[in-house]
Amino acid sequence: YVGPCHPLYYEQSVDFSELQELKFVRGVRDFFSMEHHLETVSMGLIDTKNLNHAAYTNSDHLTVNLLLYTDVCSLGLDFMYEPYSQYDLKALPINGCEPFLQVGYVKDPARILSRQAEWILEKFQQML
Repeated sequence: YVGPCHPLYYEQSVDFSELQELKFVRGVRDFFSMEHHLETVSMGLIDTKNLNHAAYTNSDHLTVNLLLYTDVCSLGLDFMYEPYSQYDLKALPINGCEPFLQVGYVKDPARILSRQAEWILEKFQQML
């Protein structure tokens, strides 16, 4: 993701070879973060140790402001969470990066889902 102050904002895509030249903001690496699983899902194409992490934060607000007002970028999935769609942030595709993430759930047909489970699946389908 890049913001309007980033030199690549008006580009259509970026090459893997260019990633090492960029400055990144990185979130906290916890189990649920994309960064935690990046080494596994990138299939060796991205080594996060070689990226220039200019800022680390656990704040979405700071991440959005860094993307909007500086030349840092953020590595993430091509999925804009609805509350953030109001900002002038652009998902810049990485050339040669094929879709590799599959999302789903398993349900026992003999069991009825709880109201909470039905609600989660409904919200999940709306997001996708």
